[in-house]
Amino acid sequence: MSSSKNTAPGTATFFTQTNYEGDNLNFSAADGVIDLQNSNSEYYPYNDKFDSVELGENTKVYLWQHGGFAGKSQVLEQSDPDITDIGGLSVLQVTSVNTNGIYVRFRNDIPDGGSDKPYALDIKVSEDIGNTNISEGTEEYYLVGVIGDEYVEHVAQVSVRGKSGVYCANGSCYFKDDNGDVICEKHDDFPTNMDVVEGENGYFTFILKSES
Repeated sequence: MSSSKNTAPGTATFFTQTNYEGDNLNFSAADGVIDLQNSNSEYYPYNDKFDSVELGENTKVYLWQHGGFAGKSQVLEQSDPDITDIGGLSVLQVTSVNTNGIYVRFRNDIPDGGSDKPYALDIKVSEDIGNTNISEGTEEYYLVGVIGDEYVEHVAQVSVRGKSGVYCANGSCYFKDDNGDVICEKHDDFPTNMDVVEGENGYFTFILKSES
């Protein structure tokens, strides 16, 4: 079902059992990013406990398996009686249907691979969660944040480090909502040895071009 008469518009109710059973909590867009694995949070007892979600009208939910926007992710625009395939829910965000996800992947284009390979991208879009770490060698996109509604712009911290832990790039960029289109603009301090390429709406590839 796409929505429920039992859950108010613009909100989502999460249940500790499949098929909308068990203990439940209701969240709205006003709650922002919910980090269930934060031991200081009142929601910590529900980390990895939610197994189904019921959406009200005009609602979208973003789900992450781990903190730092890591692990598996899902975006739902309709109720789901079984979300256990995510492997345990640790981070969630409820929005209207007018938002878009920000998806990022990382590619190492240094001709010889670099002297400190493999490299990894750290990107921080949300102050609520922290860095998302993306290693080279995968074509997978990671859902690193949400934009739209009141989230019209994010300043993202971007850095790349090698296997030694030494950073070879550090700077920032802007993710912006342009009438439903997600765009990325380089800040003045965006690393000169990096580039970013836009794909489909909301999808971006960050590229390491050289070690310095």
